[in-house]
Amino acid sequence: MTHIVGFFETIPLIIGVTVLLAAFILQTPVLTFPIYFLTIYSGIIYGMWAGSIFNYVGMVATIMTGYYLGSIGKGEKIMHTPAMKKFDEWLHKRGFTAIAFLRIVPIIPYNIVSLGSGLVKLDRARYITVNALAIIPYAIIFAVIGDVYGSRVLEWLHGVELGPLVRGSLIIIAVFIVLYLIIKQSSGSEEPHQ
Repeated sequence: MTHIVGFFETIPLIIGVTVLLAAFILQTPVLTFPIYFLTIYSGIIYGMWAGSIFNYVGMVATIMTGYYLGSIGKGEKIMHTPAMKKFDEWLHKRGFTAIAFLRIVPIIPYNIVSLGSGLVKLDRARYITVNALAIIPYAIIFAVIGDVYGSRVLEWLHGVELGPLVRGSLIIIAVFIVLYLIIKQSSGSEEPHQ
């Protein structure tokens, strides 16, 4: 066990940050992986201030990725559900006030809002601006939760004092699990071409 811990303590900080930001972007098309897990992990790994900054950058990258995927037609299946048709109508009626509301009061999953906004072709610059402002509280709040509570829970569960790189290794393991699930889902959901 000490050899494994020693190995992860040698990983440079830049790799941990890169993996975290990649996880933010890669979870966008999955839709089943809540972004708030990553934001809490960021607080656990990097603390309140650095975690808040990495959360903010990751969340902005996520909203931009989701919007882009929606604008090129990815996620088209979700728009044909009755709930999403109501979302589309509400979005057109309320505009960017609706987007700000959905970011501040997350009643619809984060990625569905991003994909839906891209699918209905909201103005990209205004979309990113509204989102970038609305997500600031969440970037900070979830980093604080991870920093204050997450570290204590992990230390209690593992019974050891965890350094930042050891904690970072936990996110790397989680990313590999998510990537495995993505690959498994995409290989199983391919339809035969006719």
